[in-house]
Amino acid sequence: MKYSIRIHSIILLLALYAHASFSQSLNESLSQLSQSAAIKFVQPGFDPFGISLNGGWLGKAPRARMASFDLEFGVVAMGTILTTSPTNFTLSSTYRFSRDQAGTIADQAGLTSQSDPTLRGLVLDAITSKDFPVVLYGPTVTGSKNRNVQIVFSPNGTETLQINDPRYPFPINVNIPSKTVVLDGATGLLDGFPILPSAAPQLKLGTLFGTQAILRLVPSTKVSDEFGKFSYTGFGLQHNPEVWLGTALPVDLSLGFLIQNAKVGDVVEVKGAAYGLSISKTFGGSLFSVTPYIGGLLERSSVDVHYKQSIESITGKEEVNINFSLNGINKSRFIAGARFHIVVLDLAVDYNIGKMNSVTSGIFFSF
Repeated sequence: MKYSIRIHSIILLLALYAHASFSQSLNESLSQLSQSAAIKFVQPGFDPFGISLNGGWLGKAPRARMASFDLEFGVVAMGTILTTSPTNFTLSSTYRFSRDQAGTIADQAGLTSQSDPTLRGLVLDAITSKDFPVVLYGPTVTGSKNRNVQIVFSPNGTETLQINDPRYPFPINVNIPSKTVVLDGATGLLDGFPILPSAAPQLKLGTLFGTQAILRLVPSTKVSDEFGKFSYTGFGLQHNPEVWLGTALPVDLSLGFLIQNAKVGDVVEVKGAAYGLSISKTFGGSLFSVTPYIGGLLERSSVDVHYKQSIESITGKEEVNINFSLNGINKSRFIAGARFHIVVLDLAVDYNIGKMNSVTSGIFFSF
């Protein structure tokens, strides 16, 4: 029993560390991307996170009692399988280049710091003063960590810049050929993760009118100065309608409504909600029993992303706040699983089938 508690404690700590570390690296990647590119980059990582949040809620039904004391506490671990998640993206958009990036583009045209420093400086000012049409391509957050997002300057050919050089009485045209710029640090962040993990302590308390309350809580936890904080709250209700029927049913029914919220550093806030039905049947007695169950959920999830993009111009650097929201792809799921009861210890595992599939497991003490 102590060994099982230790394993789930390790799972919880690893999940917290993974989310906070992800937040720190994600912030670095996003700071180099425009909003349209950021959406393409992050969506494949947040769909599975929202799916995981909605997992592990339903299963064994509450007892069909008007009033009784039932207590269950433990840890639930959730994971969404990433094998179907997009690993690459391509996007035609606009982009504001930094001065270092503009220098790389100017070098392509032969405007090095040794050739003509004055003209080079004016070209850099011209490139950093406005957004240019570009093509962005590379890994999503679930893509390869050995590849970087890249930006193609002037993807349709040569870009002609009109430069007002004070050394000449008239504007001059400078032709800048197409150039691909590599974004350092904007790589796949979840490469090698077959499953996106999540975990949380869970408490069930009841029963009143055939209903149990469910609480998940991870207080705002600072993993480190680098990685920031992770917090998670969830609340749900499970109800057994048999309490109102006056007769026993051949199976146990459970209706549930569930809401949850998770914050990863200052960058990400994920929200989820679901409601559904499960059918279960317990075989065995008070010392040992097995409860297989099946069920379904209608669900939704969303993510709010907040970050700052550094924009450079001839007047200096400026940080622009970028905020956007995404809706998760999973709208429903089918659940099949089982719970094993040994004296006061319960072990549960189920498989969830939806747009993306996921697994959940849990270890609980029930009284």
